[in-house]
Amino acid sequence: MSHQPKPHTIVGLPAAKSAGLLTISEVVHLLRISRWELSDWRSKGSGPPYLKLSYRIIRYPRRALADWLNQHMRSKVSDAGTVCQFRATLRE
Repeated sequence: MSHQPKPHTIVGLPAAKSAGLLTISEVVHLLRISRWELSDWRSKGSGPPYLKLSYRIIRYPRRALADWLNQHMRSKVSDAGTVCQFRATLRE
């Protein structure tokens, strides 16, 4: 029997949800930020990549969110340009 590698999952979300696209509610809950903050990031282009499926439907690809978090992880204040691995929220 062959073992398939486990997909990356986001802790705190059911496996089915962490396997694909996340809603705004799921992202703000995961990041512990307000909907307004996430909306502000979208308008400034400073937040995680997202898909606009229609005028009212926005989704965040799980993998793109994980990559964005990795790029913004710091180990100390002076590490302005250092990228660290984000392990607290993701597990393989």
